[in-house]
Amino acid sequence: MAPQNFREIAELLSKGTKLKPTNADRVRVVQRGLEKKAPFSAGKNSVADGLLIEIYATQLKKAGPDDVYCLVTSNHRDFSAPNGTTVSRTLT
Repeated sequence: MAPQNFREIAELLSKGTKLKPTNADRVRVVQRGLEKKAPFSAGKNSVADGLLIEIYATQLKKAGPDDVYCLVTSNHRDFSAPNGTTVSRTLT
C-alpha cells in the first residue's frame, strides 16, 4: 500500500504548479518573525516554514471562486496548535 501512496503523491506533485516566494512574501516572513507569530512562536528560526505560509496566503488571494487550495504537511510541531492537533485560520 505504501508504494502506491508514494506513486500517487509523486504524480500529484509532478502535475502541480511550482511556486516561488515573492519579495512581498519575504518581507511578510521577516515581519512575522519580528512579531513572534507562528511559525516563529516556537523559539526557533522558522523562515522556511514562514515562507510556506506566506506563499500559500499569496495564492489564496489570487484564487478564483472555483479554485481549491490546501496545505498538507506532516510537520505537526510547527503547523499545529501547542498541545493540540491542528490549526485552521484564515490568512490575511
